[in-house]
Amino acid sequence: MAEKLTRRKMLGGAIAVAGGVTAAGLLPAGTAAAAGNLPGAARADIEHPGYVLDPLDASTYLPLPAAAKMPVYPAKGYLLDDLGGGAYGVRTAGGSNSMFLVTGEGVVVVDAPNGALVKAAIAEVTKLPVTHFVYSHSHGDHTGGAATFLTANRKGTSPVYIAHEQAAARIKRAADPRRPVPTKTVKGDRYVLRTGGERLVLDHHGNFHSPGDLFIFAPRQKVLMLVDVIAPRYAPYFQLGHTPDVPLYMTVSDIVLGYDFRTFVGGHAHHYGTRRDIETYGKYLDDLYRTARKVFIEGRVDFSRLEPGNAWGGSQLFYGTLARQTAEQMPKHWLTELAGADLYVEGSARALLYSFWTDYAPFPGGPNDPNR
Repeated sequence: MAEKLTRRKMLGGAIAVAGGVTAAGLLPAGTAAAAGNLPGAARADIEHPGYVLDPLDASTYLPLPAAAKMPVYPAKGYLLDDLGGGAYGVRTAGGSNSMFLVTGEGVVVVDAPNGALVKAAIAEVTKLPVTHFVYSHSHGDHTGGAATFLTANRKGTSPVYIAHEQAAARIKRAADPRRPVPTKTVKGDRYVLRTGGERLVLDHHGNFHSPGDLFIFAPRQKVLMLVDVIAPRYAPYFQLGHTPDVPLYMTVSDIVLGYDFRTFVGGHAHHYGTRRDIETYGKYLDDLYRTARKVFIEGRVDFSRLEPGNAWGGSQLFYGTLARQTAEQMPKHWLTELAGADLYVEGSARALLYSFWTDYAPFPGGPNDPNR
């Protein structure tokens, strides 16, 4: 990245709101909104190539870049990939992926969106029992197959189910029979699982997507798994992947690149990631940050038709208008370099813009300005 946007730099820099941003009727002439086009999405034309005319009309979506296109799946519904050193990835036709590690004593499974498919994939490689199941986080779309491995050991006992303590609390609260309550919880920031002559390092760097997110790293195999945060070869998911901590999320590529990995498993889409993929993702986040910051300072919003006292309407106009302007000003090359860049840029911009107001403060006149 040309300029490292570290968390320290982001939080340390105050982003001032231009005095006219929230003033009624101050939308510059010549913009799409001033021309009467604000309610609709920008057109897929020369001026704004690739913007979706109707988000519910899939025929308007940009084609996937060649590198992100879906591979051909066999009739069994999954691809089994040898990641080296006893580590294997399982990609399903539904667009989810997981991994497992074969050790001298058994198998460690990390996530199972579809337990039957993961179990079948393991059977292609080894007859060893499943000794451990690691929850990357609590969400059932990645861990709903965890119960498939109950009583999976030689003696008819169950594997050790491992999760970060925050994720474990959510799994327990859900009382979902598909997701057994963890029998081992990761307390603090690190736990090293040693079994059968292998190591898995489980790190918690904060909540990028949900409480208790884990970075699962196999040092010897150079495989890193982080789920629902980065989908290789794709732009960020809706509202920056529903992150609860935008400033933290904006630093994710730097944290991931701090690991000595060769293969990245992201949990979604159809491809594993390389270091270059993660670097590209970081550059996209840098561009989003710079563009949204510029719009936040320089943008104008028209409140002239808003009923006085409609607080929610004012918020919708403010963030919606600036998110649209951010999307229109984002570098266009991302539309052909990252899949889905045409679909969620406004949602991601909205999340970042709101974070500018709440997390990157103080702002003059803002809710956390002590002189307000």
